[in-house]
Amino acid sequence: MLKQKFYEFDKLKEAVNSVFGLDMMERTRKRPHVNARIVFSNILFERGYSKSEIGRYLNKNHATIIHYCKSFEGYVKTDEGYKQERDNQQKDTNRMDGIFKLVSQRTHRGSEDKIMSELNAWFNGIRY
Repeated sequence: MLKQKFYEFDKLKEAVNSVFGLDMMERTRKRPHVNARIVFSNILFERGYSKSEIGRYLNKNHATIIHYCKSFEGYVKTDEGYKQERDNQQKDTNRMDGIFKLVSQRTHRGSEDKIMSELNAWFNGIRY
């Protein structure tokens, strides 16, 4: 389990570093680095890791991770790039509301797997 955890932490660190264009492990309080650590910590906490585990990986006290997780919502609300992405996702969600409602209303309980299979075949162009 320990090896799997470190693998997941390392992969997420690579992704966050790539998105932010920096090394989040650098010992600095510059805003972009802190924001990267905030995102990193929140993702791992949402995935079920403890704040102590995240803190040990980042060489931070668990109280810092608590602060990061509390700060995440404020960061999300103020980050322009994230706000635009969230708005685009909301538009996509609204676009699919009618289809989801129709499928929900017309799918009988217990037949979800069959409907999923048929929709998948239809989208893949398979006719039978």
